[in-house]
Amino acid sequence: MVKSRYLRIALVVLSLILAGLGLLFIYSASSYNAEVNYSDSFFFVKKQAIGLVLGIVAMIFISRFNYGKLVKLKWWVLGISIVMLILVFVPFISINANGARRWIGFGPISIQSSEIAKFGFVVFASAYMSTNHKKMNKFSGILPVVLSGGLICLLILMEPNLSVTLCVGMVMLLMLLVGGVKIKHFCMLLVPAVALVPILIIIEPYRFARLVA
Repeated sequence: MVKSRYLRIALVVLSLILAGLGLLFIYSASSYNAEVNYSDSFFFVKKQAIGLVLGIVAMIFISRFNYGKLVKLKWWVLGISIVMLILVFVPFISINANGARRWIGFGPISIQSSEIAKFGFVVFASAYMSTNHKKMNKFSGILPVVLSGGLICLLILMEPNLSVTLCVGMVMLLMLLVGGVKIKHFCMLLVPAVALVPILIIIEPYRFARLVA
């Protein structure tokens, strides 16, 4: 029990250290641009700091929340995640930047739907697998996780946002592996997923140009 407590404290401390380093890196990378465009070299650092404070508040709240209650809400969490990804393509709500639609806006508030969907999928997948662990050795048993993860990946890819798509895809595969999926079923998903990545890079010139650079 004591060891678990120290591990939790260490995790929080390391997270705060990384967040602090993030602020330092943001200042190093953006101070000149912020000074030229906003007359404040700390402009982007302040924006990130606000997000950091809100994140700490959310962390404290969630640490006191009984995560077991999320099991009953898994379908709602998944549904909200998918709806938010669909809203990215709705005119007057979505925000178009450099040909990509990755944000939705409500007045002064803007939200990146894919960031919400990442956590939403983790909540759904973990809740589903924990209550259906006996089904995980059957391919039909893992279909809800595969189909929901595949749909989320497809919607994010359409924004387009390949990096987050790959992130969600890898999380899905790792969660299935930890959740007890059979190795043969895991390979059936892994092989086509790995083969698809270079195709997605090659078919878009700007992605291929980034890779070459």
